[in-house]
Amino acid sequence: MNAQKRVAFYANVSRDGTPIEHQLRELESVATLKGWQIIGQFVDTEIRSANELRPGFDRLCHAMEREQCDMVAAWSVGCLGRNLEEIAIFFNELHSEHIGLYLQPQHLDTTAPVPATKRLVQVLGIVADFECSRISERLRAGLERAKYWAGRE
Repeated sequence: MNAQKRVAFYANVSRDGTPIEHQLRELESVATLKGWQIIGQFVDTEIRSANELRPGFDRLCHAMEREQCDMVAAWSVGCLGRNLEEIAIFFNELHSEHIGLYLQPQHLDTTAPVPATKRLVQVLGIVADFECSRISERLRAGLERAKYWAGRE
């Protein structure tokens, strides 16, 4: 018989606007369905800039280092890092600690016996980084347009 997986949830303000409460509720229902033991919920309630600490994420990483969990469950790959480099570092940490990853919207479980899951997670990380870059570009362009139109009045 397989040992029960100890899972840590991570939730934050998602790029798609999904409320944290909804993320946690969905993750809890998956954990119940799969028989996982929830060891903690690690949450960051504010969008942080690239140089600010994320206290919930930092506590999650400490739990991983202390071998308190076998799996991390999150809403999406984009919430695990602010850019591709951070996501890659986190994936490497998961791999080195032998910790699985579950992403809810994609129903992606890296502990499943499917060889392509690791590559799929890497591709999702690239897509998340690209999406973040596009959002930043659109924001900058919008600010430039606003400055232009403000000067014309």
